[in-house]
Amino acid sequence: MPYATAARYPTAKKQRFHTSYQAQGVTAAQVVTVALNSRTNRVRVTTTAGVATCRLRNAANLVMFDTSAIPGRDALIFVGTGTNTLEITNSAIATLGISQQGFTHTIPVVVAPAFDFATGSGVALSLRRSVGYSGFLFRIRRSSDSTQIDCNSVDDAVAFVGANNGFVVTMYDQSGNGQNATSAGVILISSGTLVTNNSKAALASTVEITGGNNTSFFTLPSQTSTNVCMVLRKASTDIAQTNHHYWVLGHDTLFNFSAPEFFSQGWFSPDLSTASIITGLLRVNGIPTAITGVARAIGTTTVMNMAMNGTAQFSQISRDRAIAGRGIYGYWQELISFNSVPTAARLTEIESNQTGFYL
Repeated sequence: MPYATAARYPTAKKQRFHTSYQAQGVTAAQVVTVALNSRTNRVRVTTTAGVATCRLRNAANLVMFDTSAIPGRDALIFVGTGTNTLEITNSAIATLGISQQGFTHTIPVVVAPAFDFATGSGVALSLRRSVGYSGFLFRIRRSSDSTQIDCNSVDDAVAFVGANNGFVVTMYDQSGNGQNATSAGVILISSGTLVTNNSKAALASTVEITGGNNTSFFTLPSQTSTNVCMVLRKASTDIAQTNHHYWVLGHDTLFNFSAPEFFSQGWFSPDLSTASIITGLLRVNGIPTAITGVARAIGTTTVMNMAMNGTAQFSQISRDRAIAGRGIYGYWQELISFNSVPTAARLTEIESNQTGFYL
């Protein structure tokens, strides 16, 4: 991976501060409800007399926290971003002081430069955005109520799903060719936590471990591909490879990208994969690699760059035809396929960007 120098990647630093103050006269036992700004993360409450009981309520009107202020001793309340209301009840006639404060500071972080990985491709599916693409990245379903929304970013999905599970049901094609991939639901958010690989968002395809029906797959219009650039990772825990479990790309009826039964046999089956693949060229993490006879790494992120000697078709991601138990046991993050041979410079550009961003 290239060093993240200032010349290569800009450094992002964000610092924001907001505050608001209100003074309000109250009678004994009067209840004051304060709507909190969405950026507020700290509230200070003062009172000139009596006891001011402060209750923090969420969107469901449930009390999340309570404390009190008296003259000379302020109530200092730290709140999560997005908390809705603060309810204050004072025991005596008094003047309340309510100060909302919001402060955010992030240390400098390395931000990968924007990159156009979609131009010229037949299909480009990714959880990140290609330069020049302005549409939605994916559509997600929330487990709590099965509501679905289109998302412009992973952050949109996390905010929508909350503490639930989030399943991606559509990956939108960023090439402009409308080759969207659909699914019954591949998990991206698990119990409110974003699934990641090397700190980047990833789609988890783990149903195969049960040996049952694989539902963690996508289907898309059949692609006649000359080159495939894909980022994926075999999970750290191995499983029995009987019945060819580890299937990356599949088709409704064809074996083209057939997976070998054993990891020691390589990335693709020497017996069942189409000749254009077996006689093609494979690069793994920027290194020329034998298509057969080289063990696939377990628990390691892989940038796979496959150049066919001709073309090969696929119409499924993480599935072989309709056979139970065959798919990627692990994660995938990006798939770019070309229907005509791109220039060597273009392939090198994509491989270098994927390697620098994902590894």
